[in-house]
Amino acid sequence: MIASLACGAGEAGAGGVVVIVGGMRDSARSASAPTRGVMLTFDTGNPLPDAARDLHTSLRVMALAPLVGDIARACGLDAALLLAVIHAESAGDPRVISPKGAVGLMQLMPATGAQYGLSDPFDARQNILAGARFLGGLLQRYRARELALAAYNAGEGAIARHGGRIPPYDETRAYVAKVLRLHARYARDGEAAWRAGSASTGRCGS
Repeated sequence: MIASLACGAGEAGAGGVVVIVGGMRDSARSASAPTRGVMLTFDTGNPLPDAARDLHTSLRVMALAPLVGDIARACGLDAALLLAVIHAESAGDPRVISPKGAVGLMQLMPATGAQYGLSDPFDARQNILAGARFLGGLLQRYRARELALAAYNAGEGAIARHGGRIPPYDETRAYVAKVLRLHARYARDGEAAWRAGSASTGRCGS
């Protein structure tokens, strides 16, 4: 198994990062040419250490991809979107607690977690499953990914107070834009990883 990193000019462009995770080298091929694995390309446009931090977060999130893939299949959701939310919410850290009390990978408030069957917010499977159920409900309610993400960030009440539109909060607008940008990245680079989960879809519920 390898994790190779290239920074600077090259395939990713100036300030870009290319990393290949989990590749297996063929002895008959060049040592620089993995035959299998997941290649993540980050067009950050920023010098290290920002790019390094982004890379570290993405690798930590990608480690969850098989589990996220299982839950996404069970809940009928887009695995790349779940990965993007995890990246934006917790940077893939299952122990993180926000100043407002949101907990775990999907940064669920205790009342929201309890509503969706979460008993141990620090358990990765439980937290992602509860977050997926919550996000899935928002997607069904609003029928628009941007609105669902805004509600996930600012609350459904904020959407209602602003006439069913994304609230004019800088934080919320930046959050929606960030998740959509991350979604494009994980949709492009992560499919092989989340498809590595179990073949069984299980149930989206407790």
